[in-house]
Parts: sequence; structure tokens; C-alpha cells
Amino acid sequence: MNKNTLKDLLEGCNRKINILLIAFFISGCSALIYQIIWVKELTLIFGSQTLAVSTILASFMGGLSLGSFIISRYANKITNVVKVYIILEIIIALYALIIPFIFIISDNLYQLIWTLISENYTIISLFRFVVTLIILIIPTSMMGATLPLLIKLYVKQDDTIIRYTSILYGVNTLGAVVGTFISGFYLIETVGINGTNYIAVSLNFIAALIASSLLFLDSESSIKNKLISTEIKIKTINLSGIEKLILLTMLISGFSSMVFEIIWSRQLVLIFGSTTYAYTSMLVIFLIGISVGSISINRLLIYSKQTIKSFAVFELLIGLLVIWGTFYYKDLFYLFNVLSRTLDSSLYVFNIILMALLIIFPPTFLLGIIFPLSIKIFTQESKEISERTGLIYSFNTLGCIMGSFSTGFILIPIIGLQNSIILGASLNILLAGLFFFISTENNKSKWVNILSSIIIVILIFVFPAKWEKQIISTSTYLNKSGNDKKTYNDYYQNLRNYNIVYYKEGQNTTISVVEWSLNNDKNYSLYSNGKIEASTYFKDMRNQSMISYLPLIIMNKPKKVLIIGMGSGITASVAASFPIKSLDVVELEKAILGASKFFSRYYGNPLSNKKIKFIEDDARNYLKVTNKKYDLIISEPSNVWVNGVASLFTIDMYKIIKKKLNQNGILCQWLQIYDLKPEVIKSVLMALKKEFKYVYICHSKTSEDFIFLASQKPIILDLNRIKRNINQNGKIKRDLLNRFNIRNEYEFLNLFLANNTQIEKNVIRWMNKIPVNSDDNSYLEFKAVKDFYSSKANYFQDVYPSKTFKAYKGLKIKDIKDPPEDFFKKVVIAIQNQYNDSSKLFDNKESFEMNLYREQILVYLKEYLYINKGDYNKFDFAGYIYLCFGNDLLGIKYLEKAAALNSKDPSTYKLLARYYNKLILEKTAKLDPDKALKYSLKAIELVPDNAYSYLLVGISYYNNHKYEEALKYINKYYSLSVKNHYGLVDEYYDYRNKLLLDLKEE
Repeated sequence: MNKNTLKDLLEGCNRKINILLIAFFISGCSALIYQIIWVKELTLIFGSQTLAVSTILASFMGGLSLGSFIISRYANKITNVVKVYIILEIIIALYALIIPFIFIISDNLYQLIWTLISENYTIISLFRFVVTLIILIIPTSMMGATLPLLIKLYVKQDDTIIRYTSILYGVNTLGAVVGTFISGFYLIETVGINGTNYIAVSLNFIAALIASSLLFLDSESSIKNKLISTEIKIKTINLSGIEKLILLTMLISGFSSMVFEIIWSRQLVLIFGSTTYAYTSMLVIFLIGISVGSISINRLLIYSKQTIKSFAVFELLIGLLVIWGTFYYKDLFYLFNVLSRTLDSSLYVFNIILMALLIIFPPTFLLGIIFPLSIKIFTQESKEISERTGLIYSFNTLGCIMGSFSTGFILIPIIGLQNSIILGASLNILLAGLFFFISTENNKSKWVNILSSIIIVILIFVFPAKWEKQIISTSTYLNKSGNDKKTYNDYYQNLRNYNIVYYKEGQNTTISVVEWSLNNDKNYSLYSNGKIEASTYFKDMRNQSMISYLPLIIMNKPKKVLIIGMGSGITASVAASFPIKSLDVVELEKAILGASKFFSRYYGNPLSNKKIKFIEDDARNYLKVTNKKYDLIISEPSNVWVNGVASLFTIDMYKIIKKKLNQNGILCQWLQIYDLKPEVIKSVLMALKKEFKYVYICHSKTSEDFIFLASQKPIILDLNRIKRNINQNGKIKRDLLNRFNIRNEYEFLNLFLANNTQIEKNVIRWMNKIPVNSDDNSYLEFKAVKDFYSSKANYFQDVYPSKTFKAYKGLKIKDIKDPPEDFFKKVVIAIQNQYNDSSKLFDNKESFEMNLYREQILVYLKEYLYINKGDYNKFDFAGYIYLCFGNDLLGIKYLEKAAALNSKDPSTYKLLARYYNKLILEKTAKLDPDKALKYSLKAIELVPDNAYSYLLVGISYYNNHKYEEALKYINKYYSLSVKNHYGLVDEYYDYRNKLLLDLKEE
């Protein structure tokens, strides 16, 4: 606010009016807190933020329009403005308290309608829209009535209408900015949705209390004298042609502003990801622009006689600025990338807000000027100031209703994002041409102006900004580690090399498929709003297929299966390859269905599979309303930091799922763990354990993902059933072998990391430290976003299984139905075979898969040792395994136990002698060389003609510095090797040369 404006405010308003202005600021703050809360609640209802935003904006604007219209009609009957304002604030507060309960009641209506219309998503979305509009019309109408009501209190002269309207509008909007920021960035995360709602309610009561102080500062009669209008009778407002045009203009302007708001929110998502902060950031900057623009109208403009021409100029500038923003939009991707890798990760919110500021603030600043300026034109030389203000406000908000509804439900699905925003800007430019036509006296100039605006619009549509699909749909915001330090040209050239084979802007998200080559083979990646959701890369293929394999292989003939999310369609196709009766796939974004054909060569096209039924809806709401129950529900949503996805991991969602599972039903829940801190994963586990008695942690043989199995009944693994399901058809068996290195039921068990008992123990430890993820606290939604933006390239270091919980102890004997004798030994052997096979595939022996094999082998080995403690074979086997995985001392310890129990096994003595000598030669442990000699001589005693035993004796003598004896046994090793075609004589020459050198030195 500049000094002149502030001075005008202080001169033109007495102390009592300033008090009311403070109340109006607080009222604006609470109104936008409600809007942020209701958007989150409606996102749970629609499953789509685009539709939620469209609905909430239409509901808000509808209420504002209705309230403004009503107050404009009856303004002259109001005898005490302050009292009416107080009543309105109290009604808003009381209604906001009960809205959460009304939303719950509306669920029953959704269920009834849903069953009647046979799962038609379009109709049910429209029904939800109408019901929400009805629910919110009361409080928003109260909000809409306040501005024209207070204008009645403020304005006493015509020449002050624009000044005080701009002040009121600007101050209220400034309060809205504060409300949006503190709720979206702080309150909901800190005190939850319910707590934030109570704060907003308190603010309404505070606003009412502040306003009520005016009733005590003056007597009732003095207040009435200041506020009573001389006109009590309701009059019909007579409008001139220009005034009717202004009403139509404000309706169109309101329409275009909502087009901008919704499209901008989608644009920002593509720049910095679909996070919970995307809508909040957009709305904060949108409101700041409106507020600053409204307050900043200078005195020259207020008293200008050229208001119509000024109006035309601002409408033209709005349209041109919006179009200009479409041209530099692509540059923001690079700017965000540079900022993310340059600035400290804690400043990620600054990066997000800056992107919103650059694209949104310039045109919204002018939008803030338009409204008070239109009131100046509309109320010139009129005593019906309050009535006219309410009328123009109602037309503007009516346009906002039409714009918000049309954008989300019609424009984006039909003409796409860019054409929608161009359409909105074109309306502003055409309005500018019309007002230039009206304000110009010269007839020739009139037509030049109107034709110029038409030509500009045509040029905009014919030569639009080039929104390259490769740039706006390929995860540019995912490079947070600073590794990609390309120049501007190199950055965009690299993106342009992406081969986009499928692109569609859906109602909710932008879907694309990128083709790429690996070993001369075509591969594909599926993107949703710039985030990779699926691909044919081997790790992604493991996730997409294992989330179906895992539950279906352990279950006993499940009949009805539900999959949450279509993705590439691979998960659905794998599930359909099992002998199930039906498979429902719930998918919110219809545009994703067309992408599945690029992945169909692996498991077939799910769109042509008769078992599969596709349901277009939000999974959460589908489960609320459907009467079906399932044997298996597979949930494979996007990453949890993506806006709206975190709600699929809340305790509230698990309550819904639990009700839709049959008695022995299983929930199979996928969770990516990269870019997440352990607290987030623990919060999800706690939510699961709150609703399901039995939970297992599994993996898909990647370091980046967990699979949780949850059920109300114990999950007992039947080895015979697992074997039967693995071998039920050749395709499944081949895929498990080639993709997962799984041949049998024992190798399959390495997918299990922790059983229910282990999880329960840890959940109890976490209870007082970490909140259970819920709809109210949105813990996962906010925490995951922070983890995502602050994580570094080596993310897996923080979430590597043993470091995350230190609780991965695999399966217990009670988890297995009728376990065979030596069950754990068979598991160890199976996983060791997998380890040996995998070592041929991985050059890096420290890879996740190799490390996990080693960990699991040692876990199951301990279980094996715990059973039948006196068994010689157990100690011999354990010693061998420990030696294989580098724990030589522990291996020697168990082999010595085995030798003490059975002195007739030469292999035990050979291993003991070999590793004793190895450690002595490496000088890594202080061991007795005499013991090595003793063990090697015992091996010769048991098998006199074994060549290798003589080599071990020779080495043992060598370590005892008895070189002549050593050479004798080395030579014996050589002669027996040649005689028996042993073939391993290299060691003979190595040790013979060493011995000859040592003997020479003696």
C-alpha cells in the first residue's frame, strides 16, 4: 500500500471504520482457510484435485454471487450494517463447524446415486458437484454478502466509491493471502484439518467480536443514524447500455480468471511436481496479485474521466500478459532445475513460490484493478451504490462459477491446457477491443480498435507458443541432486531427444509415453504429470509384476480381485494370467488407458482381456459406495509425495479397504521407499497395523520398494500351494525364473523380509514418536514432500532395509504350514543358489540384491541353528555357510563344534585346515598353526589318497616354519594330483617356489 493510499484511508475512515476493516481482514483470512480445507476434503471425494478445485471455486463463487445479489436487493432495508455483519460472521462460523459431518452424510447419497447410474463417472462427478454446491452455498453466500454490505457503510460520495471499494476488496483479499499461506504451509501440517477448521471458526468469531465493539463505542441510535439509508423501499435498478455491458464484461472476466487459476495450477504441477504445495502456491500468488492490484489504484486513476478507456487498457494487458506467460513457460522448467540444484534444499518452498510468482502475478495484479474500476464505471452518478456493487459482484462471481466448472469438466478434457488458457486470454482481449470501440469517438478508430483485437486473437490461435511435449511431460523436477548441470541449450536439447509416442491431457493429469532403446530393443516409460509411473526397465517390471505374483501365489484360489490404479496395465495382465474369476481395475484418469498398448507385448493387452473390468472413478470413493467384496485388493498408487496419493495410505483408507475384503482377504500395498525417510514408512506401517491384525513386509527384489501384505486372518504360507501356483503354467514359471531368479517355493520365500510378530514389536516402540498417518493429520502428505525435495542422490543409504528398522528377521516356523524337516536349511540352500546365480549378473557384489541374499541367508541360518541344537550336520552346514560369506572366525567356530560331534568327516577337517591357514597367512586373526596341522593330518588319516589334504598339510608345516616337511607334503600333493588327474597343480608351483626360496634363505 503506497503512502497516498494509506493517507486516504486514514483521512476517509474514522476509528470505528478502521476497526471494522480489521474484522474484514480477519474474515478474508478465515474464508480462504476454509477453501484450502474444503479443497483437501473434496479431493478425497473426487480423487482429483482438478475437479476438487473446479468444484470448490464454483461453490465459493456461486455463494459469493448469491450473497452479493441478495444483499444488493435488500440493502436499503438494512438499518444496522454492523449488526448484520456480526450475524453473518457468526453464521459462517457455526456452519463451518458442522460441514465435516454434512460431508459424511453426503456419502450415503453418493452410494445411492452410484448404484442407480451403473458406475458412470461423469454423472457421479456432476452429482458430487451439485451436492457440494448445495452444501457450501450457505456459508459462501454469507461471505459474499459482506463486501456490498460494508460498501454501504463506507461510501457516502460517488467520488469515493473506487477508493474505498479497492481498499475493502484489497484488505479482504490480503487477509485471504494470509489465510491461504498459513493453512497450506503450516496449520494443516501442524494441527491437522480439524484443528485448522477450529482456528478458522475462531477467526470468524473474533471478527464478529471486533465488529461488535462498535456497538459499545456508540449508542445504538448514533450508529443507526450513520448507517440508515434514506431509501427503505426496494427499487428496480435502471441500467444504461454501457452499464449492462459492464455486467456482461465482469461475467466474462470472472469466467476467464477461473480458467487462468485452474490452468495455472496444472502448469505449476508440471514444473515442480504434483505436491500438496502446488495449489496453495498458485492460490497465494493469485490472491497477492488481486490484493496488491486492488489496493494500488492511484489517485489519478480514481479521479480520471477516462475510466472506460482505462478499463480497456487493463483488459488488453491481462490477455497479453497471460499469452506472454505461455511463451516463457518452458523456460521456467530450466529455472526451477537450476534453483533446485543451486539453493539449499530447505528452500524448496521458495523455489515453488517463485515459479508461481513469475507466471501468475503480472496478470493477477491487473485483475485486482479491474473489479474496483468496473464499480467506478457502474456506479457513476448513482445513489444505488451498495445495490449496484452487489449486482456487479454477483455477475463477476457468476462468471467465476461458469469458468471454474467449464474448465475442469469441459475445456481441459476437450481442448487441453494450452488452448483453454488461450481461450481465456482471448476473451479479455476481445473485451478490450469492445471497450476501445465504445470509448473512441472517431468512427474510423472505433473499427480499427475492434478489428485489431480480433486480429490479435486470430494470431494467438494461429501462432501459439510451442509447448513441447518432451519438456512439459518428462520429470524435469526430479533432478534434485545437482548431477545434471547442463547449460540452457544442452538442457532443452537433451529433453527434445525424448521420443514421445503417446501424449494426452486428461481431465486430471497429463499422460505421456516415451520410447527409448536398450540393447537395440524398444522400451517405454509412462509419465503422469511429468512423473514416471511405470516403465519396461527391469526394476520397474519387477515391481509391476511382483505386486500381482506375490499375493496370488500364496493365496488359495482367490476369485475376485481389485487393482487400484491402471498404470502400464502390466499388474492387471499378470493378475489375469491366474485362474481368477473377475478382476476390477479402478482408474481415475481415463487418458491412461490409451498408454497400455505400448506395454502389452510383455503380458498381453489388458484392454482386450475379458476378465478385466475397468471402472473410471477414484478408488477410495469406489470402495466407499460399491457393494462388492474382494478376496484380494492390490494397491499400487503413485509416489506418496504426489498430491492426493498420500490419502491412499491413511488409517481412514485402510478402514474402507478392510470392509471390502472377504473373511480371508488380503490387501497387497506397494510403497516406494526412495526419497522417503524411515519415519514415513513407519507411519504407514502403523496405520496398517491399526486396522489389520496381520502384516508382512516383502520386497520385489529392488532396493527402492516395499510390498506390504495385510489381512485380518493369519497369513500362513503353504509350501505345496506355492509350488503348485508357481508351476501352474509355463509362462509364470519362466517369468519368475528370468525376472526374479525364483525356481521353487523355497526361493520364493526370500521375498519376505519381516513377519507380523516382528512388525508388532517395532510398532509398539514407534507409537509415542511417530503419528499414525490419517486424513486429518496428513502426516505422510507433508513429510513425504519435504523428504522428496530435500533428498540426495544416495537416497537408499537412509532406507536400506537393515538401516531402516533393524528388524528384518524373515519368516518364522509358525508362518509355514506343515514345514518339512530341515525347513530352514532348505531355505538357506535355496537362497544361496540364488546368490550364486545373481553373482553372475551383478559385477557389484555390494548391490542391494546381493546384500539382501547374504542377510537373509544368515537370518535363516540362525533359525536353523536354533532348532536341534545337538545335530552335527547343523554345525557343519553352518560353518560352511559362514565361511562362504566371509565370516571365517564364526565358520571355524561351528566347524570345530561339528568336528567334536563327528570325527569321521574329512571335509570338516579340510575346511578347518584351509581357513586356519588362510587367516594365518593373511594375518587377520591370531590362530594356532598347530591346530591347522592337526586338522590337515586328520584329513589324511581319514582319506589317505586325497591330494588336497597333502597340500593342506604342506601349507600347515609352512606356517609353522617347517619348510622341509612342507616341501615333502607339497611334492606328495603334486604326485597324487598327476596320478588321479586332479589337475589343480598351480598351487603346487606357487608353494614349491616359496618353499625353495625360504629353504635357500635358511
